[in-house]
Amino acid sequence: MADEYRNEISIKGKKSTIDEFIKQYFTIVDGLYYFDFEKVIPSNGKPYDEVWACGSEAYNFEIVEYDDNENLVFRFDTIDGGPGWIVAKILNEFRSAHIVSTLVCEMLSYAIVVNRPSFRDKPFVQKAIKSNCTQAEAEWINSVGQKFWGYSVEPDLVQRGFVDVGDGHFMRMHFGFDSLQDLYPQFKKA
Repeated sequence: MADEYRNEISIKGKKSTIDEFIKQYFTIVDGLYYFDFEKVIPSNGKPYDEVWACGSEAYNFEIVEYDDNENLVFRFDTIDGGPGWIVAKILNEFRSAHIVSTLVCEMLSYAIVVNRPSFRDKPFVQKAIKSNCTQAEAEWINSVGQKFWGYSVEPDLVQRGFVDVGDGHFMRMHFGFDSLQDLYPQFKKA
């Protein structure tokens, strides 16, 4: 079964805070800025899920909004959950900024929003798991899914290129090494 998560981090604050965030946590790859988990919390060869709380580095990275008016919004995908420890470190290190982190599973089974205004120590947290939530929470997950994935109904895995291998299990087939390069691209394709 697919276990990809779309993440969005929004940071609002003074220009100097945004500039420091970019300087501290972004790497430039082929002239493009990339949010680098290794700069936030180095993995030092340990499994990613132990260090970052997700199973991969950021991929399909894109800057959604950036302006000189103290606003930076970027998105990326991860596997096996969201980068919980990465988000926690950002919240602790950039207390003067208003930070919102949103995550939703591609199967629309789970969503969480962590919203920490600059004047609060503790963030507001809204989360829901579809197997154990109210109708209103399920609709909220669907609306987050619509914004981040472009759909508000759980996708059909077979239509998304997965093969049904029985007992509710699906597998995505890839052929040749060339297809592996496109599996988790560092930057979102235009």
